[in-house]
Amino acid sequence: HGPFELRAFGAKGDGRADDTAAIQRAIDGCHAAGGGTVLATAGTYLSRPFELLSHVTLQLEAGATIKASPRLEDYPVEGKDASGESERAGLVTARNAERVAIVGRGTIDGNAMAFHDPSKAHDSGDFDRSLTRQGEAFMPKGVLYEHGPIAHGERPGNLLRFFDCKDVLVHGVTIQN
Repeated sequence: HGPFELRAFGAKGDGRADDTAAIQRAIDGCHAAGGGTVLATAGTYLSRPFELLSHVTLQLEAGATIKASPRLEDYPVEGKDASGESERAGLVTARNAERVAIVGRGTIDGNAMAFHDPSKAHDSGDFDRSLTRQGEAFMPKGVLYEHGPIAHGERPGNLLRFFDCKDVLVHGVTIQN
């Protein structure tokens, strides 16, 4: 059925307005209709976490970006599970879903730099550097390399999460940051 176009559900796609509710309404409507395609046309859809449901294909056209919120408080703490998953929600989650897909030529942008400080080096922690190929030269504490790794504080969970799902397809989309 559909397509269930995000703008028809109230999404602005301007990169400033919070489009989460519109994205979720489109997914919910598509699922309730028995499944189909939720379509993101060109634009930047700023979003907090949302849930992908069974029989729904999220299609991102060329020029469409779903950009993760830069606010840590938008990612609820869910608690750790046995897999060691982050305590915080990620951007897109599907649980016990079947025939779900994220396809197209668009982008899912995790907005990682909102949670990093490029002026500081990542604290590589205490570990036995003799077990690395480079030995003691591997990531000395406090050294900032031109290409990272850079410091980060607490951040959201994995960008895309599929728990106990069947028939999942992610194809063509760019996943960045």
